[in-house]
Amino acid sequence: MSLFFWKKLVMARMTEAAKRHRRALLTCESLESRTTPAAQQIIASSVGAGGAPIVHVFDAATGLEKFAVRAYEASFTGGVRVAVGDVDGDGVEDLITGAGPTGGAVVNVFSGVDGHLVRSFLAGDATNRGGVSVAAADFDGDGSADIVVGAIQDGRELVQVLRGTDGTVLQQYRPFDAAIEGVTVAAGDYNGDGTPDVIVGAGVGGAPRVTVLDGASGAVLLNTFVFESTARGGIQLAAGDLDGDGKVEVVAAPGAGGGPRVVAISGGSPDGGAVLHNFFGYDDSSIRNGVQVSVLDVNQDGHNDIVIANGQGQSPQLRAFDGQTLARLPDPQYPGLPFGTAAVITTNTVRPTAAVNTASADPTNASPIPFTVTFSEAVTGFTAGSVSVTNGFVTSFTPVSATTYTLGVTPAGQGTVSVSVPAGAATGSAGKPNTASNSVAVVFDSIAPELTVDSLTTNDVAPTLTGTVDDPTASVSVSVNGSTFAASVTGTTWAAVVPANLAEGTYAVQVAATDGAGNVGTANGTLVIDTTAPDATVSSTAPDSTNVSPIPFSVSFSEDVTGFSAAGLTVTNGVVTAFTSVSPRTYTFDVAPTGQGEVTVFVPGGVAVDAAGNGNTASNTLSRTFATGTIGLTANPLTTNNTVPTLTGSVDDPTAAVTVTVDGQTVAAVVTGTTWSATIPTPLPEGIYDVNVAASDAAGNTGAMVLAGGLVIDLTAPTATVSTTAADPTNAALIPFTVAFDKDVSGFGLEGLVVQNGTASDFVAVDARTYTFVVAPDGDGLVTVSVAADAATDAAGNGNAASNAVAVTSDRTAPTPTVSSPAPDSTSTNPIPFTVTFDEAVTGFTAAGVTVANGSVIGFATVDARTYTFDVVPAGPGDVTVSVAAGVAADAAGNDNVASNALTRTFTGTVTTAVISTPATDPTNLSLIPFTVTFADDVTGFDQTGLTVTNGDLSDFTAVDARTYTFNVAPAADGPVAIVVAAGAATDSGGHPTAASTFTITSDRTAPAATVATGAASPTNANPIPFTVTFSEDVTGFDETGLDVTNGTVSNFVAVVARTYTFDVAPAADGDVTVTVVAGAATDAAGNDNLASNTATVTSDTTAPTVAITTTELDPTAAALVPFTVTFSEDVTGFDETGLDVTNGTVSNFVAVDARTYTFDVAPVGDGLVTVSVPAGAATDVAGNQNVAGTFDITSERFAPSATVTSPAGLATNASPIPFVVTFSEDVTGFDETGLDVTNGRSRISSRSTPGRTRSMSPRAPRAT
Repeated sequence: MSLFFWKKLVMARMTEAAKRHRRALLTCESLESRTTPAAQQIIASSVGAGGAPIVHVFDAATGLEKFAVRAYEASFTGGVRVAVGDVDGDGVEDLITGAGPTGGAVVNVFSGVDGHLVRSFLAGDATNRGGVSVAAADFDGDGSADIVVGAIQDGRELVQVLRGTDGTVLQQYRPFDAAIEGVTVAAGDYNGDGTPDVIVGAGVGGAPRVTVLDGASGAVLLNTFVFESTARGGIQLAAGDLDGDGKVEVVAAPGAGGGPRVVAISGGSPDGGAVLHNFFGYDDSSIRNGVQVSVLDVNQDGHNDIVIANGQGQSPQLRAFDGQTLARLPDPQYPGLPFGTAAVITTNTVRPTAAVNTASADPTNASPIPFTVTFSEAVTGFTAGSVSVTNGFVTSFTPVSATTYTLGVTPAGQGTVSVSVPAGAATGSAGKPNTASNSVAVVFDSIAPELTVDSLTTNDVAPTLTGTVDDPTASVSVSVNGSTFAASVTGTTWAAVVPANLAEGTYAVQVAATDGAGNVGTANGTLVIDTTAPDATVSSTAPDSTNVSPIPFSVSFSEDVTGFSAAGLTVTNGVVTAFTSVSPRTYTFDVAPTGQGEVTVFVPGGVAVDAAGNGNTASNTLSRTFATGTIGLTANPLTTNNTVPTLTGSVDDPTAAVTVTVDGQTVAAVVTGTTWSATIPTPLPEGIYDVNVAASDAAGNTGAMVLAGGLVIDLTAPTATVSTTAADPTNAALIPFTVAFDKDVSGFGLEGLVVQNGTASDFVAVDARTYTFVVAPDGDGLVTVSVAADAATDAAGNGNAASNAVAVTSDRTAPTPTVSSPAPDSTSTNPIPFTVTFDEAVTGFTAAGVTVANGSVIGFATVDARTYTFDVVPAGPGDVTVSVAAGVAADAAGNDNVASNALTRTFTGTVTTAVISTPATDPTNLSLIPFTVTFADDVTGFDQTGLTVTNGDLSDFTAVDARTYTFNVAPAADGPVAIVVAAGAATDSGGHPTAASTFTITSDRTAPAATVATGAASPTNANPIPFTVTFSEDVTGFDETGLDVTNGTVSNFVAVVARTYTFDVAPAADGDVTVTVVAGAATDAAGNDNLASNTATVTSDTTAPTVAITTTELDPTAAALVPFTVTFSEDVTGFDETGLDVTNGTVSNFVAVDARTYTFDVAPVGDGLVTVSVPAGAATDVAGNQNVAGTFDITSERFAPSATVTSPAGLATNASPIPFVVTFSEDVTGFDETGLDVTNGRSRISSRSTPGRTRSMSPRAPRAT
């Protein structure tokens, strides 16, 4: 990587005359680092337009003038543009000049030593008289400055980079459009890639645009407007690294007409540019004479600063600003300059950069590791000690040139070796210390990878070999049997498949691993290919016949195996025990015979595998005969209530003598065949006994067995308990009962039950001790159930004792109420007293159970469970009748009462009534319904507790006077709202309770909903389209004005009923017809306006489908089958070959490709016109429209035309030429003399009659035939 430095100090100088007329001009130059000695720096100043073309050159170190040159003819007054750079490579900066406006594109180079002219050349078009702007930098890397030239005026926006040594064009650009009056140029490394870039600013007349072009590729790095679009006086440019990041900032100021504003664009920022600084250089921001800019380190603090000079027409004044903070610095002073402080200065502003690189691989096992350090310019003071190294030491250091150094770094250990050059390690040509370099890291690895090989024994002849490698990045190769192949590495595991089948045998495996640094590690292993199955042999140390149990056996394999266990043995008449693996090929075990006779042992194939995975072959079958002297015995368990029981069992030796011992009594058993029996002689008490049985035969074989707890003497009778879940009393028609015994019994059934006043049924044995059944009472009264003695028997034969008796009262008679009253039949008493008396105690009886005609119940009281009193307030004079309805009370058994008598008393007195009223309509949509209760007499004691409201909440109760009361009710929901004034809710002036009163009104606060529907299909060709609007309730006020219709007109509006309306809509055009009922179009009885309805949409389609008939054949055609396609303009139905009319042809192969495309073939009947037609109505679209007709004609010509030759001459003639006529049967083309076969003559077509059909000809030779 290389960095750019500003290698010059350029000063624009004005003569005294120029001060009065034109401003001084400033240019900037950038040079690439080069291997020549540090250039001696100079300051150059020139005048602007109006002055002589004199340039003064000063020594940058002393400020003293070295020489002055006349850059162009003395008569030229267009001004001179200057730059400096070491063009001739002599180590001294040279002066580069460009002629200003009217001076042409002449560029001169003058020696920086004595001012003699080094070279002069024309930059571009000789007709360009607008002058050029110049800058300098080393673009081609040859160590000499190249020259950037930009046209100033005449629309010459061309920018060129010229080789400084010979003027050859290295690059050229047209960054702006031709409307711009030239450009200004600068140069510097904008993007930090080590190559200078071309910086171009728009000239006079152009928008204030700055463009930076990549010095290597020409790509646009920056394209931005630095000032307002109205600033059209051109841009003054400078470039320099202000923030110390090694990339130059672009510093711009406006030309003539612009204010004293300076903008710095941050180096390396993307297209559009990031503004680093934006400030006014002079206090008076209204000045419009432009500003000259330069970048240099004014105060020698190691950081570049911005220097400006005021523009044309102003007293010359330099100002300097800190390049980072914009702090005002002392104005620059250069003693010895003829114009005092009226100078604009630029100088070297960029520190040298260093780039570190290496040709080494990464990682590497090389030591030392080679590195190269390349500076962007010649430096001094750089040594091996200047290099920063981690994990290593510089062991060799070679200065290749003043810019290039090579070094070898010996790693201190394994790992990353990093090399970098710190800032200040070297000094550049202008005494500037270098910036810090990049850091290059290389991993040093001299340790070979460590490998392992998994030894493998397998029956796979192309096995997969595996192992480990400690470097996941290493490449692993495997060699087996002379073949080497690559392994795959996953993490620290490698695997490789042997590519070719191997024969049985043992192979050496060699594995090598190479890491990224080239280190190689190796390992060896063994591969065994074994395809032979192991053999198994069964043996035993026991003789062929034995009474030993268990019998010892062993299995021996021909080689070591795994997976062999007792489960791999096949044994008859025995059980394997004590299975032991003596070694991987020898196994021992015992077999305990399960009975007398032959015991066999066999090892089937495949129950064990060798190290290679081969399953064993089947073994021999070995047998031993098991004959034991033990006599087999059994005893049968017995539960009994016999204290001298007989025990039984079996013996496998009919000759054996058997004895039985129970509770110390030993009895000889009787043996019959293989069965024995023995009776205990002395009675045994109740209990559980072990049965001991022994046997012996004449040969001395013995046998014995013990049946623990095998004899049970049970002398205790089972007990039974009867229970029921029924209430007492009960009115159940079937009363459930359960009998539970204290132990299992048998033989229990319905016949074991004792039932009084009932019949038992539905007997269920839940288990051996629990039984359920039901009893149907014979009548009211006690129903008694018990279990008789000996109704069941336990396992010992003991019968049960009689159970408890359970009694339940059955009551299925309904209670009867009687209504009575102490009042006489005719009474004026108010209220009238009444009493209801039931014939038995009841529950659940309340005032609601009393039915009153012409009155209301008050004062209901319970005297006892069968007697109830209450008063009745008459509703008015006349009969007051009181009765008790059936089912309003129930007795203890759950029987509902029957209806009572109806008792009547005639009321002859008067009663005060209440009238409930409301001004609201019925139904009403009021949220608060007002009510008034008006009594016929003044009353007392009436308040809202005397009111019952259903479906509403009462509020605002007000006593208007002693007989008038008002209140409001808020309905809880839509529906009836009921108001009841309870009887006795008030007392009239006579002290009598008032009568009850009721009022009901319907609340409806729900807006009616409207639904729009139609019976028409969609799409439809119906016109008009019928619609129906249905409301959720009856409404009024609805007509066609309440409809919102698009693409149609309403007609035939009919109110079918108060909630159903029909109408038609005539579509205005094809397309969607929509109908909506707008909100508020109708009102229900309660005054609620309807909600907006759904929108019903029907697509109107009254356009008939059209049809197109096509064929791929040319017209005429000779095809035997002419293919046709019928394409409708939309999907249709009902179209088939019957919908085709064909003349001179027959249809076949009719295919419906889709709903609008159909293909078929037509075989022409004869030559001539073939007509295919689709008549109107042959198909129908989805809306029901029938198609319009379509027709297609094509000519069929399948027969060759015939030709007839005739002549008007006789059979013999002396005429020459002889006329002939050829007549074809139809029009033809292509017929000429070549189609004639003439003997003894030559033909010539002389005429044509019917076009394409008749030809005349005249043979020329005599004696033609």
